[in-house]
Amino acid sequence: SEVMDFCGSLDRWGRDGMRRFLAQQHANLMDAIGSMTEAWLVSEPVEGKWTCRDVLTHVLCWEEFAWAVIQNWPETEGVDLSHWLVAGEEGDATNARLMAEKIDFTMIDLVDWLTTFHRRTLRTFDKLSDEQVRTQAYTGFGRNSFTGFLYSMSMHTADHAALAMPATNPFLKELMETFLDVGGRKGRRGGPALDFDELGIWRYVELKKTVF
Repeated sequence: SEVMDFCGSLDRWGRDGMRRFLAQQHANLMDAIGSMTEAWLVSEPVEGKWTCRDVLTHVLCWEEFAWAVIQNWPETEGVDLSHWLVAGEEGDATNARLMAEKIDFTMIDLVDWLTTFHRRTLRTFDKLSDEQVRTQAYTGFGRNSFTGFLYSMSMHTADHAALAMPATNPFLKELMETFLDVGGRKGRRGGPALDFDELGIWRYVELKKTVF
């Protein structure tokens, strides 16, 4: 829709604003796990039956998908996305299959790979021209601009970050869930959409602070 096209556009964010937005979603996901022990992360359900480890694994699977789409942007027509998009396979089955492939990943593996794909995404964004990031290209789910596609993938990450906020941080969890409920994508409940950076809740996990 035109509304969603605008939500993920340079017209809305500008280059610097879009880059900050993308960086903040990764930071927020890391914040969701930053103060917890590994034993808690791999044992306590936070999203249905999923633990924080499961949530990170799921997000990583789709970060890999996003990287496959954007790495040669806007030349995406020949990209093989069949590993993620299998005709006739239900979404839950796809997620289970992809996550099973990472059953041996440690928490360190997951965080490192999430950070690696995030860095690659930002570097790709930095080297593309404004014209290129506005160009519509195939993404596996129709056609979108570079920023529009990354906006939608970042909102996927934001959804899971909100659900993964540990019970020991109820304020941040409530703040994130309120953002997604009231403003996240379309300005629900008839109100104006909010931008993540308006909430002032962005902190980097200490280990990753110097990356950006």
